[in-house]
Amino acid sequence: LSMKFNIKTINIIFLSVLLSILSICLISCDKGPKPVEITKLKTYTDELVKFSIDYPENWVMTKQAGERAVIFSSNDAKSRFSKYDAKGFPGAIIDVYATKVNETKTVDTLINKAKLFPDEYYKETLITVDGVQGKRFDYGFELEGGIFKGVYIIASKDNITYTSLRIEAFDDSWDIYSKNFENIIKSFKLANIQQKKRDTIINQEELPFP
Repeated sequence: LSMKFNIKTINIIFLSVLLSILSICLISCDKGPKPVEITKLKTYTDELVKFSIDYPENWVMTKQAGERAVIFSSNDAKSRFSKYDAKGFPGAIIDVYATKVNETKTVDTLINKAKLFPDEYYKETLITVDGVQGKRFDYGFELEGGIFKGVYIIASKDNITYTSLRIEAFDDSWDIYSKNFENIIKSFKLANIQQKKRDTIINQEELPFP
């Protein structure tokens, strides 16, 4: 009887320890909120300067006609992109910005302003955007919540109005969105501001009096 009792007791203890290990594993494996999925892409076209981009229809967009369109994966993601916190909601952003350059605001000024991190994090390559050559900067690093990744693209059709595209994602979510991000980059169309043609001025010379 004592032997049967001991075996039964050992089995109970073993099951208790196993359940404890499983519960600890489940708790440790829970990394918090999940990245917002992409259900379907739709196209946004700016009504004034005509840049366009495909974006997830279930994400949150804010826009300023003639200048900018910013799409967050959710409202919970917005605050993290203001401070780039090491830990938080695994959000993503798509940011399209169009602006004119001049003597004081050059394309290099725009690029340097867009670089929020040290230069060593950026890898520069050339890219064809909407039929013209532009610059692409890939960057990323590890944070407490996982890998942060981003891409910044800038190009122009007339060397006056430049359109940039910035896509970033926290906490390993870039890998989840990578195929959609590739399609979004391919869909990117630059601002196209048609210059007004000057009226032709005809100078008529008066004939001298006879």
